[in-house]
Amino acid sequence: MTKTITASQFCQEMLCATKKQLINNHKTELKCDNFFYYSPSIFSFVTLNGIDVEKGLVKIYNYFQSHPNAIKMPAKLYEPINWQIKVDPNSNVPKAWSLNIDTHLFDENAHVIADYSINNFVFGTPLPNHSYIIPYISNGNKRYYGIMIPYPNLDAQHSYSLEIIEHYTLRTADGDAHFTRKIILPINVGKTDNKHFARLSNSHNPNFEFYNRKKEDWKLVFSDLNAKIDWRKDYGSSINPQEIIGLQSILIGRDLTPRLLMNNGYIMPPLILTDYYGTKRELYNSFMNYAHETHGMSKPKAEALAKLFIGKLSSPSDPLSNAFIASLINGKTNKDPELNHNNLGCSNFNLTSPFFADEPKHHALWNERPYHINSSYEFEELLPAVTVNEIKEAL
Repeated sequence: MTKTITASQFCQEMLCATKKQLINNHKTELKCDNFFYYSPSIFSFVTLNGIDVEKGLVKIYNYFQSHPNAIKMPAKLYEPINWQIKVDPNSNVPKAWSLNIDTHLFDENAHVIADYSINNFVFGTPLPNHSYIIPYISNGNKRYYGIMIPYPNLDAQHSYSLEIIEHYTLRTADGDAHFTRKIILPINVGKTDNKHFARLSNSHNPNFEFYNRKKEDWKLVFSDLNAKIDWRKDYGSSINPQEIIGLQSILIGRDLTPRLLMNNGYIMPPLILTDYYGTKRELYNSFMNYAHETHGMSKPKAEALAKLFIGKLSSPSDPLSNAFIASLINGKTNKDPELNHNNLGCSNFNLTSPFFADEPKHHALWNERPYHINSSYEFEELLPAVTVNEIKEAL
């Protein structure tokens, strides 16, 4: 029988393993009493209808070539694309991936509180759906899925920004592909509704329900990915959470971490892209902005293409299809900046671009004028601000 451990034991062991691989870039001693735990993932899928896309584009092109003054395209000449999306666990090979991270903790005056690196994360498939790969850190023969970012105690009535730079590497037969993602977590120090755990500063955002808002949910965060954890054992323990993790620690579950998606479709080269959180109407508006305003296409042709790619606005939509389309047109949403990827919109990274000099970094529907992301990183994610409790100094 496989030996199980409690969530408390897992937390202690993973923090120890993390500190062993931590490289401190700061001049002062780094005393890590707290940590931020999250679990990034890469999810793979395939688009299967390249022929339908090609046929639809040819029909629209031919019609407007022969009718240059047309104000719309007859509906009978085209049908909205029936996007065929297939989950693809076979193309997302864990051993081909690796991850290093750099972490910076700034105070409200942009002073560096902590600056360090944690390297040598590798990937595995701890979930039943092997289309997900998730990083883990090792200590001997033990694996700890997810990432712990330690940081020191934070001063009362102050605000901080925890920035994590993820450096991904994908090894292929043609060479290594590299891309980066920046995650930003604003942290406030004050009073919360919970004796120990953090809470969202903006409690009106249901899309980011941090697991540690409830007293016992912190145990479920670890057991979700790490099968050897028997979180129920903690209930019979006399150990309090305060004795296990720092009073200002922050934990979020797997479903709350923005995903990276890998499309291995037959339509375009392999792409890494982000989730799209906007409505179908917002996707339509983003398409019109890209085709008509950014690309300079006539409005009738842009509308015909929008209907081809997005279909009827009242029809149900597949989140993966929406994310794929949004990544090709830099789709945006008017929701919170957290859901709009730090207000940068949905984007992608062309995995073949490191190998072919004439390929664009971001793949768009029309490569002669691809969109540009105003960032030093391929992707950026802004998480909602979190409030952690003040720590009273002992007299």
